[in-house]
Amino acid sequence: MKMKMIYEARTGSPFKKEEAQDIGELISGIKEKSTENILTEIKNHPTHCIYKYIEWDDRKAGQKYRLSQVRNIVNHIEVKVISIGNPVPIRAFFSVKESESTEPIYVDVETTFNDSYTRQQIVSRAKNELQNWKERYYIYTELEPIVKVITSFLEEKPKGKRKKATKKAFIVNSKDLMDKKKNPNLSFSPRDIEKNKKIPKKYLE
Repeated sequence: MKMKMIYEARTGSPFKKEEAQDIGELISGIKEKSTENILTEIKNHPTHCIYKYIEWDDRKAGQKYRLSQVRNIVNHIEVKVISIGNPVPIRAFFSVKESESTEPIYVDVETTFNDSYTRQQIVSRAKNELQNWKERYYIYTELEPIVKVITSFLEEKPKGKRKKATKKAFIVNSKDLMDKKKNPNLSFSPRDIEKNKKIPKKYLE
């Protein structure tokens, strides 16, 4: 069951706070959330509260301006998530690309958590924003502790997957020192060798 999202208006939103829920639900219900599709959906709902926030008079504004109004509306919708017991407001919709060749579309925050390709875009964008923030403010000594943390985080290399052993390692003891012909699966790990330096050379070949 998909849980009900509670939408709120961010500070500076072009719409009223009490309209956030209706606007959020309308946008969330659009299957392909490109800016143009959202604009078309708004145009098809002239009685909806969001309709009045678009300038439809071609004498005053063109299509590009209307698309920018749509982006401004979408970027001012928030939802609250629970983080360490406290509700934290975050953006409800994020602009991403489904592939390198496609136009950006909006996806809800739930998708950014569950879809690895989308999540990767959001994380990459966040890292770029951290880098830009660091470059703007690194000269201020008061912010030096934060700059150091950001630098350390951005320079941290992703941990690679450990390779699986091709042979099973046995603990070395007196009983293990048998001819490999009798036990072809016998092998020794570097740790085993270090613990028992008297292993005959023939068992290590």
